[in-house]
Amino acid sequence: MRRRYALTSVIALGSVAVVASVFYVLSFQAVGELAVAAGSAGDTAIAAAILRLRRGVLAVTAAIYVVLAGVGVAAFVPLFRQILDQQERLFDLARTDPLTGSYNRRSFEEVLTREMMRFRRTGRVPTLLLLDIDHFKSINDQHGHQAGDAAIIHFVSTTLGTVRTSDTFGRLGGEEFAVLLPETERDGAMSVAEKVRTAIENATLNRDGKEIRMTVSIGIAVAEQDMAVTDLVAKADEALYLAKSAGRNQSRYIE
Repeated sequence: MRRRYALTSVIALGSVAVVASVFYVLSFQAVGELAVAAGSAGDTAIAAAILRLRRGVLAVTAAIYVVLAGVGVAAFVPLFRQILDQQERLFDLARTDPLTGSYNRRSFEEVLTREMMRFRRTGRVPTLLLLDIDHFKSINDQHGHQAGDAAIIHFVSTTLGTVRTSDTFGRLGGEEFAVLLPETERDGAMSVAEKVRTAIENATLNRDGKEIRMTVSIGIAVAEQDMAVTDLVAKADEALYLAKSAGRNQSRYIE
């Protein structure tokens, strides 16, 4: 009787763990999107509460695993390890760009939202860089899409090797990227942007015996108090447009 009760309890806990795992995986992106939307609209308190909620769901899921481990049912350990591994893979897929392994747009915007909330609390100014590879379509047209993918990977590798460890890098889509510079105002941001621009200009990718070279245009926007995330992105995008219009392969900042 005791064994049957113990087995029933373990199965029940296991079912709850599976349900909690599925719920957390499915809610991971949705809750993140709500936080980004709230932060973009300037509702920092709501955004912070939503992010805390997501951490709470993870804590509950972890607690269930701890209880199961305490029961000591060895047969369930491989199953839960498999669930955790699957969760980790799903999280990576939800947060990263599949080609480069960098943050995708959604994940980058989450980091940007948190940094803007921190800025409002501490007054430590962040700066956003928007980067766009110049004439990227011509690389695809002249060398093929596989070469274009290789060029994207090479661009990311070169940029990551140039920015600071405290900076956050992400791929927004296509040939457009972003770098978040925490606690960095205009002069420091311009210095980082120019280092990246110069590194890309001097980098060479050899593909099937052919040399591929790239340049990048960069828009710089320094955050201001009470500025929404969408406004910061729009300001950086406007600066990027100026860099493109002025001939490309340059960094621009809007006062």
